[in-house]
Amino acid sequence: EIALNVIKAAQDRITPECYVDFCDAEMTLMPGELDDIYFNFPALYWYDRAFEKVLEEVQQESVPEGGTVLWHIYNMGYVVKTAKHCFAIDLHHRRSEELLPLLEFLAITHNHNDHYTIRLAQRMNRSHKPVITNFYPNDGYNVPYPDNGYFKGPEHTLHFDDITVTTYE
Repeated sequence: EIALNVIKAAQDRITPECYVDFCDAEMTLMPGELDDIYFNFPALYWYDRAFEKVLEEVQQESVPEGGTVLWHIYNMGYVVKTAKHCFAIDLHHRRSEELLPLLEFLAITHNHNDHYTIRLAQRMNRSHKPVITNFYPNDGYNVPYPDNGYFKGPEHTLHFDDITVTTYE
């Protein structure tokens, strides 16, 4: 209980504006700037260290055939890995682009800012990797709707080898 209270107190010091500024700073923060931010907001240090742990585990995890490993990145989305695939759902972290080489596609359930970063969606798109969403136009996959990937409307099913994604508004 004491540890949870310490964590809660550290998180309560982060205002929404502070968190947005931290996320928007991407990887451009200099080491000294990061040290200052971490000193003033220890929970942000924890966010970054937790992400490093996830990044390392996703790279190293060997998933047996028929198995699935899921990483919940705090309240910032999921990374899913099977024996043949790796993808993310609602991934929001200032360092999310570091997962780009490992991701086959990205699914964004809706356009709340804590469910995606535009930088990751843009980099996925430039890498010709699918971004599944109903609000971000992209060319990562072809669907029979206007704007090459931007769609709203009835249920739609996409197939990625043995993974099926069904979307609907």
